[in-house]
Amino acid sequence: TPTKSEVVEFEVIATNYDGRDQKSFSIKTQNPLLAPKIKDTVPVNATEGNSYTYTLSATGKNPIEWSIPSGYSLPLGLSLESSGTISGIPNESGVFSFLVRAENFDGYDEKEITLKIYSKIPSITTTHLPSAKVGEYYSAALEATGKNGIKWQIIGNALPDGLRLNEDTGRIEGTPQKGGVFHFLIDASNTEGSSSVSLTINVSHPPTITSNILADGRIGISYRRALTAEGETPLIWAVIGGSLPTGLTLDSSTGEIAGKPIEARKFKFDISALNNDGMDTKSFEINIYG
Repeated sequence: TPTKSEVVEFEVIATNYDGRDQKSFSIKTQNPLLAPKIKDTVPVNATEGNSYTYTLSATGKNPIEWSIPSGYSLPLGLSLESSGTISGIPNESGVFSFLVRAENFDGYDEKEITLKIYSKIPSITTTHLPSAKVGEYYSAALEATGKNGIKWQIIGNALPDGLRLNEDTGRIEGTPQKGGVFHFLIDASNTEGSSSVSLTINVSHPPTITSNILADGRIGISYRRALTAEGETPLIWAVIGGSLPTGLTLDSSTGEIAGKPIEARKFKFDISALNNDGMDTKSFEINIYG
C-alpha cells in the first residue's frame, strides 16, 4: 500500500536456462486528497479595451499548474498564465464561458468559468440616487461601464442648487440650498461613444421654526403675531403643549396668532410646524397684562 505521493523507478531482471532480460520501470503513486480543487469563483467583470487581471485559486498541494483544456479558449486579448492569472486587454465584448484546468502531481480539476466583458462604449449603470436634505452635505457617485477616460456632464435640466457634478469622477456633491424633486439628464462619454440616463434627486426640507420671542399683549386689545419657519410649504401649525392666552387662536395654515386676550397672566405653550419632510417644535411664552 503506497504511503506517499512519489515516482519510484526500478529494474526487473528475468532469467532462465537460455539467458536473461532486464528492463526499467516506474510507478507513480498519487494521493487524491492532495489533488487540486478549483474554488467556486465569479471573476470580476472586464471591459473591452481596459487592462484586466484576475487570479484563479484552488486548494491542493503546490505547485499547481493552470491551463485551458483543448477545445476551449479565452476571449480575444486575454491569456491564462500557469500561475492561474488571467490577464490582458480584451478586444471583444459579451458573455464568455470556458473551461480551466488546475493540475499537480496528484491529479487535476476542471471548472467552467463565465466572464462578462462590457462594451467599450459607456453604459451608465446608476439607476437611483439617494435623497438629500437642505443644508446637509451630499455626495453620490455615478457609475458606468466602458473604456477608461469617461467624462460626465448634465445635458438636460439641472442639479439642485448647491450641488455640482465632477466631470472626471462622476461624483455629485455639495450642500443643497432648496427642497424639491429635481429631474435631470446625465451623459457619460469616452472616445468610443456615449450614453445618457434620466435621474432624480429628492431634496427634503423639513421645517425649522425661526420665530424666537413673541410680543406681550393686553386684555381687550387686538393681538396679531405671525410665526415664521423655513422649509417646504405648505406648513401646518399646531399648539402641542400648554395653551395660548385665553382669547387668542393659532391659524394652522398661516401660523398667525391672533385675537383679543381676556385673561392677564403668563402663558407658556409649545408650537409645532409640520410639512411632508418632517416637523419642528419650539417653546414660547406670552405675557398678558391687565
